[in-house]
Amino acid sequence: MVVEPITSIRENDIVLGRKGFALKHRGNQAYRKLVNLNKELYATCQKCKKIRITKSIVATMRVNGGRFLQRIDGKTSMTPDEVDDNGDPVVYFDIGDKKAIEKTSQALREGQPKLLQRIAARRQREAAQTAFAQLQTQQQNYLPSSEPQSPVFGHSSSSPTNSSLSATNFASIPPLRLERRRRGLIEPMPLGLSDPFNEPIEPMPLGRSNGLSSLSLANQSMPPLPPSTIPRSGAREVTPASTIKVRVSPPTDLLQQFETNDLLMALIDRLQQR
Repeated sequence: MVVEPITSIRENDIVLGRKGFALKHRGNQAYRKLVNLNKELYATCQKCKKIRITKSIVATMRVNGGRFLQRIDGKTSMTPDEVDDNGDPVVYFDIGDKKAIEKTSQALREGQPKLLQRIAARRQREAAQTAFAQLQTQQQNYLPSSEPQSPVFGHSSSSPTNSSLSATNFASIPPLRLERRRRGLIEPMPLGLSDPFNEPIEPMPLGRSNGLSSLSLANQSMPPLPPSTIPRSGAREVTPASTIKVRVSPPTDLLQQFETNDLLMALIDRLQQR
C-alpha cells in the first residue's frame, strides 16, 4: 500500500495525538465536540447501533474535507510547521476510514463508566419527580370540592337567595324573632305543645275562692311527719316532739270572716303582735 506523504495540514484535518498541536488545532476541536455530543447515545444504545454512530462521525469529518493524519515517525507534533532532525518538514499520512473508525470508537468509550453512573442517577431523579407529580395529581382529583360556608347555620354562601337567614338580612331580624327562627330551625316544637312565646300571661284574680283553694291545697298536700326516733341515754327517756300537742286555730275560721284584703291586714297585725 502506497502512502501519500502530507506535509501541509489543513484547517479541518484531525491530527492524531493527545498533547501538543493536536489539542489546539481547529479540526481536532470540532472532532472532539462531535464525539462528546454522541457519547451518551453511544453508551446507552444497542451494539448494532454503536458502529453506525462511529461511522457517521467519521463521515461527517470527511465531508468537510477533514483527514485523519498521523506522523510517519510516530512522534507528536507540537506546532503545525514542525521540522524533523534533518530540518525537513514533518511528514504525515492519512490512516484511512477503518483506523479512523477504531480511533473514533475508542474516543467514544472514554469515561463511559462514570457517564453511566451519572445517567442512572439522573434517571432516578426524573422517575422520583414524575411519581411525585402523579401522586399530587391523583390527590387533587380525589379531593372533594368544598364550598365556603356562611356563618348562618350551614347555608352555603354560593346561594344566598335560597336561605331566609342569609348574610344580607341576618342583621335586620329583631332579636326575639331571630331567637324564634333559630328555635324553629334547630329544635322544632313537638306536636301538641304550644309556643311559650305566643301564649299570653294572664294575671290570676284576687278573691276568696283563690285564697281558700290555695290554702286548702297547702294544708291537704302536706303528709303527716313520722315520729322521730331519739336515742336513749341510760334509763332516761326524752319525749318526742311529735307527741306534744298544741292547739292551733284553723285558718279557715279567719278566711270565712274576712275578705282577701282584710285577711292580709289581719295576718300583718297578728305577726306584729308576736
